[in-house]
Amino acid sequence: MVKGNLKDFHPIEVLQLLRENKETGILLVESRNLYIGMYFVDGMVAYAFKSDKVSDLFTKKFIDEFVTAVKVRDKERFANLLSKVKASISEFMKSKEGTFSFEKANFFIDDGIKEYLMSTERLIVAESRHVDDEAVLERKISSPEMVFQKVKNVKEILSKVQLEADEYRVLDAINGRRTVAEIVEFTGLPELRVKQILYGFLCAGLIKRAPRRIWLADILSLGLIKKLINRIRGL
Repeated sequence: MVKGNLKDFHPIEVLQLLRENKETGILLVESRNLYIGMYFVDGMVAYAFKSDKVSDLFTKKFIDEFVTAVKVRDKERFANLLSKVKASISEFMKSKEGTFSFEKANFFIDDGIKEYLMSTERLIVAESRHVDDEAVLERKISSPEMVFQKVKNVKEILSKVQLEADEYRVLDAINGRRTVAEIVEFTGLPELRVKQILYGFLCAGLIKRAPRRIWLADILSLGLIKKLINRIRGL
């Protein structure tokens, strides 16, 4: 079981964990005497709802209702369910206190239904636009000297998200060499906005930390340090 406190983990970071591990099961959130349940299939959101009874969250009827609405092509019923799902997800994303736990469970959903599942990457990128707590952003973007690079399957992940114009500008600026400070200067965007975008990209799996490069100046500095140490030893 995965569990924690929302004071220590932003909801986006919880989604990141479930996305990376392609988890299938139920995320239970308890916040302000309200229970939120989110059903995941292979790391994607299948369904979400809120209730004042925790027992409601552990019944399969809700996900069965969703599957039925899709299969019988009941547009009105599906739209109503989707509205409830979005409201529940929004409630979870605004939660700054409370506890969460994830219980693995087996939900069989055939391929015809999977296309209706919500992209967790898309949710992460969209919600990262509203993260303005510097302490949260600094958990991922801890220094203006950090350097990032795009992941190999970036095009595959891009097909699951909807980027805004400024997000494309930041993505184009990420080349494995520019620091965060240089991306801010290159794009002309506010530092907070760049951090929000990078935070979302990291949690959605679009980018990763670039390996540290050792420049000639670093090598020369190391050589001088070794010479100094040897000279001291010889005294």
